[in-house]
Amino acid sequence: MSLELIRIRCLRNISEAEISPHPCINLIIGKNGSGKTSLLEGIYLLGRGRSFRSRRLETLIQRGSDSLDVFGIATYREGTCRIGLRKTGKGTEVHINGEKVLKLSKLVKTTAVHVITPNSHELLERGSELRRRFLEWGVFHVEPAYRQAAHRYHRALSQRNAALKKDHTLVSSWNAELVEWGEKLNGFRESYFLALRERFLLEAGVFFDTGDLDLVWKRGWPPGRELPDILKDNQINDIKQGFTRYGPHRADLSVRKGGDTVSQRTSRGEQKLAVICLVLAQTEAILRHSGNRPVLLIDDLNAELDQENRIKMMSRCRNSDYQVFITATGWKLPAEHSADKVFHVEHGVITETGV
Repeated sequence: MSLELIRIRCLRNISEAEISPHPCINLIIGKNGSGKTSLLEGIYLLGRGRSFRSRRLETLIQRGSDSLDVFGIATYREGTCRIGLRKTGKGTEVHINGEKVLKLSKLVKTTAVHVITPNSHELLERGSELRRRFLEWGVFHVEPAYRQAAHRYHRALSQRNAALKKDHTLVSSWNAELVEWGEKLNGFRESYFLALRERFLLEAGVFFDTGDLDLVWKRGWPPGRELPDILKDNQINDIKQGFTRYGPHRADLSVRKGGDTVSQRTSRGEQKLAVICLVLAQTEAILRHSGNRPVLLIDDLNAELDQENRIKMMSRCRNSDYQVFITATGWKLPAEHSADKVFHVEHGVITETGV
């Protein structure tokens, strides 16, 4: 997929804007606070139905307005798709080709949008839930049956946890369903992880001089043990704790260097590079396994990378098969690393300029 038209109304400081981006590399230049990131936020809304900056709806809708609108025309191998999104104080409304979409999962499936921001290092520093969601988002795009398996597993988990707190006699009755869907869930995840790790090691080879980086997956229960046995053996302790301590809901993804997590052994700059490699790996994994051409958003590239790595990143994007949007306050890379289209943003007004 690539976006051939983007229209935004009343999103932060962007009152009205319409651009026709290039299917390859688009550069958005402007001062801090001009609206560059808001443009990326609008594109992200088209793909995820939510912001990557804030969960507070009131910060998205422009002051004086009761709603914001984002509209896009996306091209696929099969043809074009018209996507419209409106956010109001009552919630989010999405239309795809004129048809109202009741579940955001359909929107997410339609447009695979990835983002790299100055805060992306938090993926490695925060809790395991954030990393699980990162991996799950990739599995969702390549495995059609994953969504149902996840729904059934979490339903069984919720029921078992309720039984652990209220009626211990019902705990065992939920074990079979938890195991059935938990093993399916884990199978989908581990299959995708193998593809993700392979791509990650290739990306790391571009940005890191050493070859001691690795991507590690922990499934959520001890290796060499079967999930039914783990649940049975730990049932008494689960009852004492009031929740299920083992299973796919406890899984984690980690980037390691020399056997330790990168947050323990590397600088903040290297952590950012590791996350960039992880996002690029996910982008490629989805592209290669689903055929869905992703969109990559990179907010403030100059703050993320030094000159050498910015050049590597531009070369990497140039050789990719996805659409890229990059924001920066200025641009000093050699001409061979220029964008295909350049847009200037000032006070929320977006204009296309010469390359």
